[in-house]
Formats: sequence, C-alpha cells, structure tokens
Amino acid sequence: MANNFSEAFIVPHEGNITAISASLNVSSVFSIFTGTVTIRAQVFLAPEGSNIFTCTNASVDLVPSLTAPLTTNQLIFASANTPPVLVTAGDKLLMVFFNSTIIEPDTLTAIFGTASAGINIV
Repeated sequence: MANNFSEAFIVPHEGNITAISASLNVSSVFSIFTGTVTIRAQVFLAPEGSNIFTCTNASVDLVPSLTAPLTTNQLIFASANTPPVLVTAGDKLLMVFFNSTIIEPDTLTAIFGTASAGINIV
C-alpha cells in the first residue's frame, strides 16, 4: 500500500451525520477504458476500539462524471443531505473515494488526485 494514504478521525461526541460534501482534483490518470466513470465519496465507520470499517448510507456521487479520455486538473464536487447515521463518541470515520460505475472487467483505471471532504454531525 505504498503511497496510499488514509486517515480516519475520531468522533468527539454523539450525534447524527446529516450531510456530506466531497471533492476530487484529478492530478494524474492511468486508464485504459472508454465511457464514463462516476466517483463516489462514502463514509465508513468503525466502532470505538475497532479498526473494522463498514460502509454507511452517507454517500454522494461527485459531478460531473469523468469521461474518457481523462485529463488532469479536473475538479469534481458534490454535497448531499443524507439519511441520519448515528455516531457515538469514540467511533472512527473514514471518507472513501471509489469508482461507483461498472467498468468492463478487462479495463483498468487508476485515478490519482487530491480528495477532500466535510461531514456534518449534529
């Protein structure tokens, strides 16, 4: 997992995730595909004392979708209200960015960039 950085943060107080925002600035692309790629940002949660993350229903598809051929310096973004996701103090949250579209099995896509996100907990 060299050069694959991730950082979870610990929830400071009980509440509900009610909205998320996320963006991705594409810095480099390695792809052999045609068509369109949709990037999803989704919150994963690990309960206090655990490093086992599971997906929540807090997610957003970034827009616009990326269309081949991909180029660098594309900025995609989205915000969404989400159904409430209960979190408690000590839970760990991780925002995961991934390709949410189905690409034919014999194609390869790696998109590199700078991702950022915000989570509203009330």
